[in-house]
Amino acid sequence: MQRAKGDSRAKAGAGSGTRPPAKTRVRRSPEVARAELLDAAERLFAERGPDAVGLRDVAGEAGVSHGLITHYFKTYEGLVEQALVRRTTRVANAILARLQAQSEPSAIDLVQLLIGSVSDPIHLRLVAWSILTGRAQSADFLPGRERGLRPIADAIHDAAIREAEQRGSPRPSLDDVDYALLLALGATYGWGLGKVPFLAALGRKGTLRNDQEVTARLITMVRALLAPE
Repeated sequence: MQRAKGDSRAKAGAGSGTRPPAKTRVRRSPEVARAELLDAAERLFAERGPDAVGLRDVAGEAGVSHGLITHYFKTYEGLVEQALVRRTTRVANAILARLQAQSEPSAIDLVQLLIGSVSDPIHLRLVAWSILTGRAQSADFLPGRERGLRPIADAIHDAAIREAEQRGSPRPSLDDVDYALLLALGATYGWGLGKVPFLAALGRKGTLRNDQEVTARLITMVRALLAPE
């Protein structure tokens, strides 16, 4: 009988020793939590597009409550807007990093980097959403308020002036650079969002060569504005 009690105590001790420890709740900083929610939103935007996703979808993807998203972003529009702001900021930071990595970056190289960045499918979907919903026309639209293009335009202007002085050609004005960027961005967004129907209307099919040719010819047009005769 005494042995049985000892055995039962041993079994109880063995059982308690194998019990998994209680999970510690990880407390994330607001910055980390917001970033994780935006990451989850972007994954869904890539699959379905912003119009086919809602706050509850993002909450499910991130594994959090619906209320946490509204706490950080208030509305679905606020969430999508912040996703676009983050991507726009990344484009600006990538170009500024290129500036820091090269002592004398080419103005055209910087324009090409900008075109390649805004051609990203998720970025194009977010831009299309902002246009079609009318948000892009609002005075309080965050990407516009951030003025993320201004430092990029200034950097391209500095590079274009340096190159003009080396060639002994007229220096481009800041207006030349601004309108070159407007042309490049307008054409890039228009091509990215409308190339399928545009090509179909011409009896053509979408190919990698079409993308390369349009980009190359656009760069030729931009170069003419950056290096006026």
